[in-house]
Amino acid sequence: MVLPLISLSVFAGWFLAFMPALTELTMSALLFSPGNETLGQVVFSLNQEGQVNLTAALVFVVTLSVLLLHMLIRPVTRVRLDRAL
Repeated sequence: MVLPLISLSVFAGWFLAFMPALTELTMSALLFSPGNETLGQVVFSLNQEGQVNLTAALVFVVTLSVLLLHMLIRPVTRVRLDRAL
């Protein structure tokens, strides 16, 4: 009974927390260790090394995966007006 009522809020909250965490570089720099790089650190390092094409490809793949994830979650979180009223 409670799960259908809170499911929209849970998915929305997860997505709102996921998006800033994906681009956070400050925390990535603190968590960085050899052999255990975070995605933000890899993108930053590749860009600093001048590998612009590889950086652009990696960012494109990440953006595409986030958009696909959004498209998969959107039907679940869409408010159905006939059920809401």
